[in-house]
Order: sequence, then C-alpha cells, then structure tokens
Amino acid sequence: MDWDILPKYEAKPDFGNLLAVLQRKIPARPTLFEFFLNDRLYQRLTGVELRDSMDPLAYRRWVMAAFCAAGYDYAPVLVPGFDFPSGRVKREETISINDGAVITDRETYRMYHWPDPEMANYAIRDEIDRIQPGRAAGECDQAGGL
Repeated sequence: MDWDILPKYEAKPDFGNLLAVLQRKIPARPTLFEFFLNDRLYQRLTGVELRDSMDPLAYRRWVMAAFCAAGYDYAPVLVPGFDFPSGRVKREETISINDGAVITDRETYRMYHWPDPEMANYAIRDEIDRIQPGRAAGECDQAGGL
C-alpha cells in the first residue's frame, strides 16, 4: 500500500448514523467518532495547507472537509466562547493524553471553571448553515475555495 495516496471514501455522510449511536440504536454502518484530529491530518485529507490568513469560518470549513474526506458522518464545530480551560502541556515528540489535565479528583472537578453556554457566540453555526447548504443532503465540500 502506498501511504502517500489517500483512499477515496465513497459513502456520503449521514448524521443519522451518529444520532443512532447517541440514542443507543444500531446505526446503518459502523460510525467513527473523534472530537478533533490535528492540523497536519486536516492538511493531508484536504490537500489544502493551513494559512495564517485563514479566518475562523474558513478554518471550520477546512476541518469539515477533512472529516468528510476521512469518512465521518459529522464534523465538530467548536463554538467561540465555549472553551474548556486546560493546563499547560509540555511539548515533546509525543504527548500523553493526561498532560494538561486539570481535573484529577473530586475537589478539582468542583473547582473547575466550567464555561457558560449563555456566553458563547453561536453565530458561527448560522454562517456554516449559510455556506454549506448541501450538508443536509450528504454532500462533501472538499475544501474548495479555501
């Protein structure tokens, strides 16, 4: 297998598969789930390089195109102002999944500064709906126009 060639994923995204899993039902096919991947992988999946000039909406479209190209039935849309604070992570060759953990016991759970959903800026959802009208029909935007 040539690792420089990405396989072509032919199935169309179907958010109903993820909903079935969340409702404890059996989805139509195995359903992948990740909260996020990473910028290098987004670049590889879309063929579009991350640019400093990429605005927040273009970045989210880039992520959506990568998730679609990888065969996911959804893409995460992080809402500005609804962030979960974490600790510092020491960057090395690899990072432990536990690095940066700020909740380590019941006391730190109680003391954690939880984000207020009322303070979040949900306008990004409206923007994505406006520029991605085919999403409901299972179409993928392969990062065109970014």
